[in-house]
Amino acid sequence: MRTFQLRPHYLKKEILHLPVLNGGDTEVGNLLENAYNEALHVMFNINCVNRNGQSVFVAGGEYSDIWTRDGAYNSYAAGSFLAPGVTENTLRALLADGMVNGSIAGGKFDDLQFWDKQLWIIAAYRHWLVTRNREFLELAADVSLKTLTYQEKHYFESEFALFRGPGFFLDSIGALPLPYAEIKDGKSCVADYPDAVKVMTLSTNALYVKAYRDAASILESLKRNVTLAAEYREKADSLAETIRERFFRNSPNGIPAYFIHGTGPEKGSPAWFQEGSGLGFSLLFGIADPSSGKRIFEQVHLEPNGIPVIWPSLDNNYLGSGKTGSTDRGYHTPQNITIWPQVNGIWMLACAAFGQTALLGSELENLCRLIQENDGIWEIYHARTGNPKLWGHPAKKHQNWGAAALLSAVHHAVFGLTFTEDGMEFHPNLPSGWGELKLSGVNIHGASLEIVLKGSGNRITRFSMDGKECAPCLSSRLDGHHAIAIELGE
Repeated sequence: MRTFQLRPHYLKKEILHLPVLNGGDTEVGNLLENAYNEALHVMFNINCVNRNGQSVFVAGGEYSDIWTRDGAYNSYAAGSFLAPGVTENTLRALLADGMVNGSIAGGKFDDLQFWDKQLWIIAAYRHWLVTRNREFLELAADVSLKTLTYQEKHYFESEFALFRGPGFFLDSIGALPLPYAEIKDGKSCVADYPDAVKVMTLSTNALYVKAYRDAASILESLKRNVTLAAEYREKADSLAETIRERFFRNSPNGIPAYFIHGTGPEKGSPAWFQEGSGLGFSLLFGIADPSSGKRIFEQVHLEPNGIPVIWPSLDNNYLGSGKTGSTDRGYHTPQNITIWPQVNGIWMLACAAFGQTALLGSELENLCRLIQENDGIWEIYHARTGNPKLWGHPAKKHQNWGAAALLSAVHHAVFGLTFTEDGMEFHPNLPSGWGELKLSGVNIHGASLEIVLKGSGNRITRFSMDGKECAPCLSSRLDGHHAIAIELGE
């Protein structure tokens, strides 16, 4: 069994909780182990840097900055669980003027990529659930309030009761169809096109729903401003209902719209494309009801290497789209019919939440194979060939949120580790044919766990701790070393 070896000397002083995955002797088990250890390598040996005496997570091997959306995603998906001190440094670095910054760390407020900021609030609440750091929670309460107030003032469109802004991480004009993507002066950033940033996307609005709910939970945990907490929950419920009405209703195939037009002759009408992260977030955050969720899983379009960012191809002239042959159209445009592992990570969590164990297994095996076949975690992969080198888009290796996505899928989708206000619950999903899996060195508020999954499916038939059968939940007051055994049935 291959094990991960930590390299940077400055991380020796950090409190790290890095589990060891044992996949057994099966082909899938070896594939999982290889990808899991590569993800730890990318996250800690490549992208955890020492900056001004503090360890922080940067965005990737070829992105040396701390980006707001990357830092928040990495913290939420894996950072808080594995490296609480590094994660807190990273989250604090993303603030300016008492609120979440708009693109990269730097101390000066910047609103360039405004639509991803609310992900910080979600990451901050997860950080509290994992660490129980009350001082940080106080900071998170102030930041959440100021950030949401700013976002409501500048980006909430009362005419539609939605927030405007491109989709999660979709900063390229190539992530939108014509006429938005009529390239001018060679500019590729969506923020350079005033009409393009007026679209109202599924993923961004779904993130606001979760951010409101988590901001409310932050205030409630502090027993502070309960009236505002109640208002946030009402706003979350209202926004979720608007999403269901505007994005889901009248769908031709059960797949919600990618965005609502914010300007032009189609203003207010939905654009019926499949947005991978929008699907994942709407399922994961409880926006899609069981009936809608069932239709999504029945109708979702998957490529050979997993769920693509967008489907079908966007009609635009950015890079690959419109400049290649009809069979390749869209597959070489970075934010079109392509595989970005962080999107697949969101989708895997959504599959687990809805008990779609087979789909989860297929998606995770796809990502593990992409990592193995291409000798590492790349920023992007061709949706059919798996090649990380697209026409006109330089391939970038060691992408941090690809690593965080893989780790999150193993920890929270397969092993089902779920942090709560009271401690931890288990909601595992073990695909058929995977055999027995073991995760050692899992830390929960000072307790060290060895967790073994047996059987297959997502229904717990027996849960035991130290040989004694009990409920699949652990108190935050638990300490010491414990052996957890979970038996699953279809």
